[in-house]
Amino acid sequence: MEDKKIVVLIKISPKNGKEKEIEAELLNFVDQLKGDESCIKYQFHREADKKGNFLFYEIWKDKKAVAKHLASDHIKNFWINYNEDLAEPVEITFWEIIE
Repeated sequence: MEDKKIVVLIKISPKNGKEKEIEAELLNFVDQLKGDESCIKYQFHREADKKGNFLFYEIWKDKKAVAKHLASDHIKNFWINYNEDLAEPVEITFWEIIE
């Protein structure tokens, strides 16, 4: 199981008035993902009907790579600096690819 690709969906909902600040910070994550060879694919989305909600769609080479990413300093710093600016807890779900 550890060597299987894993899909990660991350939903982030900022409080009203914090959307632009959160979006700018999340765009920094995109730049960092570009250099991570363990991240096979990533897409950053803004909800069409509610512009303040964001979604990351990511495919990682395995669970170990996801765990390393989630434990990275930039992710930890996001939780520390922006947790109070979120309308609800960040929703992270993990999916196996069925091929």
